[in-house]
Amino acid sequence: MNKLSYFFRTNFSDTAELTAVGRKGFNLLEMNRLNVSLPYGFIVSTDAYAKWKNDKNITSELKQHITNDIKTLESETNKLFGGSSNPLLLSIRSSGVESMPGMMTTILNVGINDDIVNVIAKETGDAIFPLRLYLKFIETFAIHVSGIDEDLFDFCNNNATVEELQTAIAEYKKLYFKEIGEEFPIDVYTQLFRSISAVFNSFNNDVAVYYRKSYGIDDSLGTAVVVQSMVFGNINDNSGTGVLFTRNPITGENLITGEYLTKAQGEDIVSGVVTPKKISKYESAKWATDNFIDETERNKNYISLEESMPIAYSKLISYANKLEQHYGDVQDIEFTIENEIVYILQTRNAKCNILGAVNIAYDMACEGLISPNTALNRIDKTQLHFLNAKRLKVNDIHISTGLSASSGIAVGRIAFNNESVEKFNKSGENSILVRIDTSPADLIGMKLSDGVITTRGGMTCHAAIVARQMNKPCVVGCSNMTIDMKTLTLTINNKVYKEGDFISVDAINGKIYDGKLIVEEFKLTDAYDSLSSYVKLFS
Repeated sequence: MNKLSYFFRTNFSDTAELTAVGRKGFNLLEMNRLNVSLPYGFIVSTDAYAKWKNDKNITSELKQHITNDIKTLESETNKLFGGSSNPLLLSIRSSGVESMPGMMTTILNVGINDDIVNVIAKETGDAIFPLRLYLKFIETFAIHVSGIDEDLFDFCNNNATVEELQTAIAEYKKLYFKEIGEEFPIDVYTQLFRSISAVFNSFNNDVAVYYRKSYGIDDSLGTAVVVQSMVFGNINDNSGTGVLFTRNPITGENLITGEYLTKAQGEDIVSGVVTPKKISKYESAKWATDNFIDETERNKNYISLEESMPIAYSKLISYANKLEQHYGDVQDIEFTIENEIVYILQTRNAKCNILGAVNIAYDMACEGLISPNTALNRIDKTQLHFLNAKRLKVNDIHISTGLSASSGIAVGRIAFNNESVEKFNKSGENSILVRIDTSPADLIGMKLSDGVITTRGGMTCHAAIVARQMNKPCVVGCSNMTIDMKTLTLTINNKVYKEGDFISVDAINGKIYDGKLIVEEFKLTDAYDSLSSYVKLFS
């Protein structure tokens, strides 16, 4: 009989459950077996998805099964879903058989309502914290579950009072009723079932379908859904969230690379809305130097996780090293810190530039972590031409500096949206997609453009992750740029650029130049040739 769900403690074979629980779920089962600290939960399987897709509804059988699983989760966590004390809130995330970063829906803080807000406020002594959770949940649920236009939600006061947050929640509920014709659901099981259904449904949204077609991913199995107890990176100043790579995915350098935000939840960092801080002290100091930030300002505003929470940092690094050793590949790890306790939310093999992939494979073979043959087979041969790289023949001072999120260079006309990129593409002209930040809705523009620039975000934002997989030059966090989407203009150092104006992108060094610069070629690394010669010599 097909299984509808799997708890993290499930005994499993190395590959048998992959198609049932998806890649994210499979890695959670594996990490639980490795005694890595996780928020506990269960996985609603792809078999459940198969039952759901017939009429796009969760059957009474599946509802009862999930309800029973919640009871077990309550026992495991000593929390109550919808309870009057120690309430259990849930995160609902997708788990496709192949990883599709950011393409499907995530719903956080499921199980919160007016009563739960009061319970959390009383137990934590903080009235603002649960109100922020509730406001964000209403917005996320309204957009991703009920399909309300995201542009209708515009409350963004980070210093709001209790009264202002209560007023915003009331306004969001009125908006929900106006758009949907029904009250916002306060029943926690209604929230849960509809959120799971929304994640199932997001498997077939336009960007997910386009992504699978672009990368030849089989869509016959659908997606599983991970249901986990929430941990809160936004509860206080000793909490945070972040993403790290066990090695640099752009250059392949064997150093922890990553970013974090204090008092934040996972979507805050991946969205790119805020430019985050660095995890390691070394990276933080280098980044500050590259961006002309003096030591006093860095210590005040950009201090690394290693410096601000050294105990949590040490535990995080120990988990990172364990996971890289176990999987034998560079890992992309999402984590949350709650009151300085580290929780790993997911790990996966990182999406790397071809330069990073070649150098990492070569180094891991030299370290004895993988065999030379494995290293050679791991490299995507269709991408090797990117190693015969190009660089700009610089004859001018750069106009902006950001983070090199995916290396390479690009010269093209400024485009502010998918439609503009497609227009230039059809006329045979190169284009640079320039955005405040990107989301899955920008996937077509990212794929067809020659380079990507964002004014916000860091190495782990959506633009950075997707651009690396595409080997697309990308610079993020160009904070001196201002984009006006109403007039479709870009302002840098008081100069205004219009759609169609030329700019040049040096994503190797994170620099942007005015106009159409000359391009010259050079070779990025000899690691692939060295690895190939070694394998031939001993084969």
